[in-house]
Amino acid sequence: MINRATVACVVFFFIRAVCEAQGLANDAMQKYLQPAQISKLDWILLEEQTKAFSNLRKGSWDDFGLVMSISVYSTQRPAPIGMTFTLDNKVYIRLPRETLVKVFTDVVNSAYGILRHSLPEARLKSDIYANFVLVGGTGEIIAEFKQGSVIFRNERTGD
Repeated sequence: MINRATVACVVFFFIRAVCEAQGLANDAMQKYLQPAQISKLDWILLEEQTKAFSNLRKGSWDDFGLVMSISVYSTQRPAPIGMTFTLDNKVYIRLPRETLVKVFTDVVNSAYGILRHSLPEARLKSDIYANFVLVGGTGEIIAEFKQGSVIFRNERTGD
C-alpha cells in the first residue's frame, strides 16, 4: 500500500536532488520542490505513462507510424482514466476510415493492456476515455473512444 506522505517525501527529495545536481534549484523552481498531494490513481497513471513512453521509442504503437505519443491522466468524466493520442497528420490523411478505426481501437486496447496490470479493476468500456489529436494539421480532436467504440467528430473529404 502506498502511503501519500511517503510518496510525497520521496518525490520531493528526488526532484530536489535532480534540480540541485543540474543547478536548477533557483527561486523560480522552489515552488516545484514543495511536497504535493497526489492520488493513488494519478501515481499509477504517471508510472504507466513512463512505461508507455519507453515503448513508444520502440515504435510499438501501430504499423503505420500514425500514433506519435500518448498521455494518460485521471479525469472525472466521461471515465476515470483518460488518454490522449497524438497523430501524424501526414499519415492520417493517407489512411482509410476503416484502418483508422482499427488503429485507434488497437492502440487504446494496447494502452489498456498496460494499465490493466496496475489497475485490474479498470474496465475498457466504462473506465477508459481516449481522444485522438492531429499534429501537423489543425491540432483538433478528430475522434474519441467512448464506451468501447471509436466515434469520429467530423467526416473527412473522401470518407
